[in-house]
Amino acid sequence: MIMLTSLLIMLVSIGCNKTGLEADDESTVVSDYPFLSVYKTKKPYFNNVMIGIDDNNEIIVIPDYNENSNNVTRTKYGQYTYKNKWLLANGYVVDKGALFPGAAVTDISLTEYVNFNEPNKLNWEGDMLKARIIDTNPYETFYRTSSLYELETEYTLGDIRKMIDNGTIEKHFEKLK
Repeated sequence: MIMLTSLLIMLVSIGCNKTGLEADDESTVVSDYPFLSVYKTKKPYFNNVMIGIDDNNEIIVIPDYNENSNNVTRTKYGQYTYKNKWLLANGYVVDKGALFPGAAVTDISLTEYVNFNEPNKLNWEGDMLKARIIDTNPYETFYRTSSLYELETEYTLGDIRKMIDNGTIEKHFEKLK
């Protein structure tokens, strides 16, 4: 009984962090240097690993997520979450890693992906990932902005959510899908 109670408390605790699909703090400041994307997917794929694909569904980008990656962090619950990807209250995602709408979603969680890479000291391979693809057209909408050749702009997550909600996002971001 004690073990069951402990397990239940642990599961509830895990659900109370970013991996539990709660919206991130709207006061968080994000920069558009070099890129910043905002998108909405057809399903809640926030914790699924995405890979880059071309028009023929061939894999062109395989992420290099590992324990030492600048893109992930380990939570106190032993799960991994993205450092540069945030969930808005309206279901949109703000992401510094998604550069273009050519992506496929796998059924691999970020934690599974990192846990595979660490002991094996390698990345997932194309054929392994191809077998785990569950959606080759995940985006409903996809916007991107960049300050690569301009002055850097910073936004709060709340500012971005408000732009989406009031229909002004296209004044700041280019709609790619």
